[in-house]
Parts: sequence; C-alpha cells; structure tokens
Amino acid sequence: MNATLSEQDLYELRRAFSSVDDNNDGLVRIKDLPAIFKQFEGNLQSFIIEEDELKHLLDQNNISDSDQITFTQFLTLIACKANVDDNIEELQEAFNIFDSTNTGFITVKDLLRVMQNIGENISEIEAQEMIHHANRDLSGKISFAEFIEMIRYS
Repeated sequence: MNATLSEQDLYELRRAFSSVDDNNDGLVRIKDLPAIFKQFEGNLQSFIIEEDELKHLLDQNNISDSDQITFTQFLTLIACKANVDDNIEELQEAFNIFDSTNTGFITVKDLLRVMQNIGENISEIEAQEMIHHANRDLSGKISFAEFIEMIRYS
C-alpha cells in the first residue's frame, strides 16, 4: 500500500476513535473498531481493516488479550495495515510531522505539539514516558533510527 498519514489524517483518526469512546476514558472496545472504520472517508479508506485482518493484526501486536484498545494501539494497527515499516520515504514523512524544525529528533515538546493538534491531550509526563520507551541511546529524544525501530517493533 502506498499511503501516508498527514497531520489532518491523524486528527480525523482521533476524531473517529473518540466518537466511539463513550465514557471518554481513552479506550474503545475492540468490537467497536468496525464502527470507527465506517467513518473513514477519502485517503483514510485505504486504512480500513477488515475483520479477518483485524484479528491477525491484534494477535501480531499482542493486543488480542484485551477487549479494549487505546488510541496509540489503534494507530499501531493502522501503521501495520499501511505497511509503513517497508517504506523509508513514508516513515520519513511521518517522522517529519513530529520533527517540524528539522532537528533530526523528536523531543517531548514535538510529541506534545502533534498529539495536542490531533486532539490527544496527553500530559508532559506521558509524553516523557513515550519518549523514554522509544529512546534507546538515552539522549532524551527520538532519532529517526529509533523512530523506525519503534514503528517496526511496537
């Protein structure tokens, strides 16, 4: 698949996810994912995951043990659907959404900016935890290589 996600696409994904998050706890039931996919229009239609493929992706990403999914886990499924880990140019475009100043790194500030722009209100502590999880060289920021590893192995 040759598709990339823009910041607007991420916003639309967040909006669709939130529409089925009835109690606003950041979780949706896995059985409600088809309701999210029904909302996809335009470019997002290429990211619709069919039921049999969904089960496989849930198993592949160790999400099948739960009946609920977070937005981050949802984005992981979308990334797997898009096979972004096979296309360096697409990964670079995704990385550049976060690295808007072209420093070559994603900082906590960058992560907070993008997440807030797509309606994901995370705290600075949560952003720091996300950076820490992906940051292999302990620099406090995510390099492109770490970003690729995070996408491929998350």
